[in-house]
Amino acid sequence: VPTHRSAHTHAHAHIIIHSGSDVHSGSNQIDVAIEHPAPGAELIYIPNIPLWLRIRKAETQCFEVFLNDESKGITCDHDTILDVTPIPGEYQIRLVATFLLSSHGPFFESTFRILPGAPLPTAPPACVHEYHKWWHSSNIWMHSTWRGVVTHKAPTDMWNYQEI
Repeated sequence: VPTHRSAHTHAHAHIIIHSGSDVHSGSNQIDVAIEHPAPGAELIYIPNIPLWLRIRKAETQCFEVFLNDESKGITCDHDTILDVTPIPGEYQIRLVATFLLSSHGPFFESTFRILPGAPLPTAPPACVHEYHKWWHSSNIWMHSTWRGVVTHKAPTDMWNYQEI
């Protein structure tokens, strides 16, 4: 299924701007907005980070999501991670309501750009190496504990293990 619930976090800015339009269907008004990425947003490319959408909608509404006219699945969630890692370029997101007849097909659009980012560093900064030298030479590691259990690991390692 191309749409996933995820607690995945990444460095895109979260900007809330109403980009949808109000569509009338009979006597019911449908108020939907693509809030992230904001219309006209310029996001910085980060390798291997999937595209995250935030949709303002009613709880019961589901939409088919199109990215540059290619279907990426159906979502009923407010926050959706698409199964796509966009590269720098221009993109159009379109939402088509699945709860209305396809001939009615109200859709909501937003366009945004992904800009090339700065290259990621290939080596850690010198302070990381200095910290490791201090950690081992001071023998603090011989007295470290994690939740009351003696361990010879750095606290940062234990935090990572806990997250896993």
